[in-house]
Amino acid sequence: MMPIVGSVFIIVGCSAIGVMMVKRMKTRIWEMYQLRYYLLVLRGEIKYGRRNMVECFSELEKKSKGCWHNFFENLVKELEGEKQGKLADIWEKSMNLYLQESCLRKEQKKEWLQLGQNLGYLDTEMQIAWINVCEERILENIRKEKEQYNGQAKLYQTLGVMCGIFLVIVLI
Repeated sequence: MMPIVGSVFIIVGCSAIGVMMVKRMKTRIWEMYQLRYYLLVLRGEIKYGRRNMVECFSELEKKSKGCWHNFFENLVKELEGEKQGKLADIWEKSMNLYLQESCLRKEQKKEWLQLGQNLGYLDTEMQIAWINVCEERILENIRKEKEQYNGQAKLYQTLGVMCGIFLVIVLI
């Protein structure tokens, strides 16, 4: 009886790993859509609202959730604080503190970091141009991630089940 129960647990556990990988892929795509939304809001605040970075990030803080809310909240706090520094440094520090739990890949986080390094000190037109470049990259990443999801989602789920079955066979 115990080997059967153990076998079921192994198969279910391996299947859950496959399902979690698929869920992580979906979450990554959703986060990139959120990033695009944040860029649209940021562009609007800079271009039409003529707001400074603190006001822009404060607006983004209101519109964001989870680790992104904490990220924008920290940006506002640091920029308003007594030890005001360069936006690029504060941006990177906030990313390191609050975006560890994000599902974005390293290269996607790197692009977000580049945006932070080019905001705040350029004129309005250059900031808008950087936001546009970042938005194009995000759209390209969304396209790639969707292709990858369509091609690999079922594969991950199937491999999870198959690995569980293989482990049960090897262990019995």
